[in-house]
Parts: sequence; structure tokens; C-alpha cells
Amino acid sequence: MILESLKYIREEGKPNEWGIEGKNGDLIRFDNINLFVGKNAVGKSRTLTALCQIANLLSLKKPVSDLKFSETKYHLILKEDNITYEYIISIENNLITDEILWVKGVEKYNRKKSKIYSEESQKFEVLDIADTDLITSIQNKDKEYPYIAEIFEWSNALKNYAFTNQYEKNHLIKHREELEHLEIVEDFSSDNIVKLFFKGKNDFGQPYIDNIISDLHSIGYDISNIDLLKDQLGIGLSVQEEELPEPTLQLDMSQGMFRALSFLIQLEYALLSKISVCLLIDDLGEGLDYARSKSLIELLIYKVNNSDIQIFITTNDRYIMNKIPLRYWSVIERKAKASIFHNYHNAREIFDDFKYTGLNNFDFLASDFYLQGFKNEEEE
Repeated sequence: MILESLKYIREEGKPNEWGIEGKNGDLIRFDNINLFVGKNAVGKSRTLTALCQIANLLSLKKPVSDLKFSETKYHLILKEDNITYEYIISIENNLITDEILWVKGVEKYNRKKSKIYSEESQKFEVLDIADTDLITSIQNKDKEYPYIAEIFEWSNALKNYAFTNQYEKNHLIKHREELEHLEIVEDFSSDNIVKLFFKGKNDFGQPYIDNIISDLHSIGYDISNIDLLKDQLGIGLSVQEEELPEPTLQLDMSQGMFRALSFLIQLEYALLSKISVCLLIDDLGEGLDYARSKSLIELLIYKVNNSDIQIFITTNDRYIMNKIPLRYWSVIERKAKASIFHNYHNAREIFDDFKYTGLNNFDFLASDFYLQGFKNEEEE
């Protein structure tokens, strides 16, 4: 399942109002691969935070009382195969005032009407739930409401990956018994990268390791083996670099190598297990040199496109921008009360016209071509 469309607004009508929307005030359309670019302070990282927020609410990881802004509205369209799930939720004073779910255009749940459609009884039934509980709070009733379980699974599989985070590199497993306990959907994250590698090795054997080694080779790391090693501090990842006599332990790896390794461990597990995962990647390429960033992007596009994986990437790196095709871009324009998204879905002609300029992708942003295309030149 992927997030096909989104619109978000908080504190509507108040001084600190802010939202995320398409250039015509409509929902933003997304693809499997999405690169968020824009000048400083346009809302790139804040958009990832908004995505994390709705996923945390729907997956029941956080309550509505935890919201920083007490008035919030989300409009989502999720898609799996040819089935669309359209979901709207409004929260005021940390209470849910409206919540509606349509599946394939047919209304299945309406909070204000206190009704829900049961697939088991094939009819609408009365449902009253607390105004602090989202509809996913009954996701365990999958025979009656299987469509709710689908929404819950998507939210639970959305993971935030920060290339700038040092914590995961320093996180070792103290006792081998810990490796035996990994709930893959809940714990599929860089916080549990050692456990995830252990599970991948057990589930898929040598092909899993070989895939990661091949990926690392493709981005410029000459590795002949990956394994787990224990030292006095705990159990961690290790790589055998071809030019070195001894394995390099996790704590001794460069930050760039560990970031690439941990990300590829997750990516290959998701691909081999065919689970649907949504990855949020803030500052892709942080800690990697230009050549390796470029190669990592090529690898991502090749592996993720047309898979069950969806990625949202933010970057200010002009080299990364020049490497990722414009059709994957969402250029963010900051206005007083919203971040406006321009992408291939709502500005196709402008995106297509840019190829006639002969400029590189970075200039699409730097020159503000994304706003009006050739109209600026015609007016001059």
C-alpha cells in the first residue's frame, strides 16, 4: 500500500495556521519515489513530521492528546493494487470531531453518523467509539472490518530514517537472547538494525547477505562479507573490507558506511519479504561523498520503482537533485500559511518543458522555473 495523495492543515484560521497542499489548493499526488526539494525553511522536514504524526495516530503509537497542535485535519488517499482507501480526520481541542473512510469510493465508516459497514453481516451497524480513539482502535476485528486493518498496517509500516542520526551506530545488543525477539512490522527501523540483520540472515540465508554486499559494491564500498560480531561492549554489525586483514566493527565504521549499510539492510529485507514499507529519509546522502550519494540514488530508483516500497526523501544537496529525475520531484513553495507542492502530477507541462532549457535539475529550483515555466521569459 502506498500513500497516493495528501492534504493537511493545522490551526486553521489562527495566526500559526500551516498546511500542506497542491498548487491549486487540492491534494498532493505522490509516487513510489518522492524527492522533496525547496529553499530553506519551506517545510521539507516539517512535511515528513506531518506524515509521521498521522502514522503514529493511526498505528495507535501516540494518542491525539499528544498532538502539539490541538486542531488538525488530514485528508489521505491510500492505494493498494486497484483499491483506494480515502480517509479524512478532523481533530479539535485534541478530540476527534469527524472521521470518514471510503473504500473504492464507497463510504464504509462515518463517525458523525455513528455507522460502519460490516463485511461479515453485509450491512451498516451502529458504532460509537470514544472521541479520543481513531477508527483503527478496532483494527483487530478484521473479519468484520478488513479495510480498517489495511489502514492500520500501512501506518504501522511507515518508518522515519534520518541519515544524520548517530544513535543507531552506537546501539549494540547486550545479550544474544535479544536477537530472538523481533516483531518485523513494529521493530522495522534503524533502531533495531542489528536485530533486523539477524532476522534477515535467518529468514533468507546467504542471498540476503549477498544482495547487501552487491548493493555496497555498487555504491563504492569493497566489502566481501557482513556478519555479527561480539566484543566487550556487545553484539554489533561487522564488515570485511577487501583491503583490510580484519573485520571492521560497527563502532569503528565511518558514519557514511554505517548509514549506507543500515539503510540497505532494511531495504533488502523489505524487498525479499515483499512487505509494504513507507520510508521517510531526511537529508539523504548526509555523510556520503558525491560519488557514493550518486550511486546510492541510482540503486534506490532501480530497486524501489514499481515495488511495494514507497520513499519520501528530503535534500538540499544539488548533486542529489541533479541525479534524481524531475518526475520524482516535489518542489515546495512556502507561502504565509502553507507549503505548496509543485510536481509532475499538477504541473506536468512545466516539468516537461524544462528539458528544452539545457540546464541541470538544480536550476529548475534555483531559477524558479517550477513556478511559471517559460512564461517568465515570454513576459520579458
